[in-house]
Amino acid sequence: MNKKVIILLTAIICFLGQFVYPFFRIEHSTELRFFTNGLLYLILPFLLLRFKYCNLKIIFYFFVIPSLLIEILAIYLAIEDDFYLACPITTISVISLLFVYISHLFKSKKIILFGLFFVIISTYGYMNWVNGQTYNHSSDYIDENLEVFDENNNLIKLEKLNKVVVLDIWASYCGVCIRDFPKFEQLYQKFKNNKNVAFCSLLLPTKKEKNFDKIKDIVQRYSFRKLYCKNYDSYKKLEIEKVPVYMVIGRDGKIHYKGKLNTKPYLIYNNIEITIKKIINGK
Repeated sequence: MNKKVIILLTAIICFLGQFVYPFFRIEHSTELRFFTNGLLYLILPFLLLRFKYCNLKIIFYFFVIPSLLIEILAIYLAIEDDFYLACPITTISVISLLFVYISHLFKSKKIILFGLFFVIISTYGYMNWVNGQTYNHSSDYIDENLEVFDENNNLIKLEKLNKVVVLDIWASYCGVCIRDFPKFEQLYQKFKNNKNVAFCSLLLPTKKEKNFDKIKDIVQRYSFRKLYCKNYDSYKKLEIEKVPVYMVIGRDGKIHYKGKLNTKPYLIYNNIEITIKKIINGK
C-alpha cells in the first residue's frame, strides 16, 4: 500500500477516536474517548516511524497541528457547552505524541511503555475528574415546601423520616431512569438491613399525566420505597432541570450528594455509595 495512503488512514483513525463513542451512547463514552485517543496517538505514529512510513515532519503536520486545532476549538466551545470535557482528550493526544517524539529521538522502545503506563494512569484520573464535574450540589437543604406523597397518598416530609434518605428522582418520559432502576435496586440491596437509611424512588409529574396508576406499575417489582410529587413546581424546588438525579439527604434535611448514580469502585470522588456509608457512620 502507498505510504501516503497509510499515513492518511492512520490520521483519520486517530481523529475518529475523538468522536466515535458518543454516537453509540456507550456508558463512560467520554472516558473511553480519552483512553482511545491516548492509545491511538501513542501506538500508530510510533509504528509509522518504526517501519519508516514517515518522518517527524509528517507526524507534526498530520497529527500534532490537527490535535492542537481541535483543542483550541474545544476551549472556544467551552464558553457555552460542556465540550470543555473534550479538552483533556486532545491534551492526552499531544502528550502521547510527545512520548513518540522522545522515543524516536533516543531510539528507545521503553519510552513508549512509559507512555502507555501514563495513558492508563491518566485515564483513571480523568474518570474521577469527569465524575467530579458532573456532580451538582446547588442547595444545602431540601426545600421544606416540597410536597411528597407515598403509595397510600399520604403526605410525608423527608426530613422527618429521621433517616438518611437516598432518592432516585425520575419521570415517566425518561428511558434512562427506567433502565437504571435495577442499578438503584442493587444499591438498595447493599443497605436494606440498615434501619438508618431509606431508599426511595421519587416520581415527578408531567402535564400529560392525569394519574399515576399506570406509571406505578413500572416500579412495583422493585423493593425500594416509592414516592411521588404531584405539583409541577417540584423541579424548581428540587433545583434540577432534568432526570435522573440521585440525592443523599441527611437526617436533618441537608443534601450531601446530588448527581449521577456513581457506584463504580474505581470512582473514588463523589461516589454515592461511599457518601452513604460516611453519613451513616457520622463522618
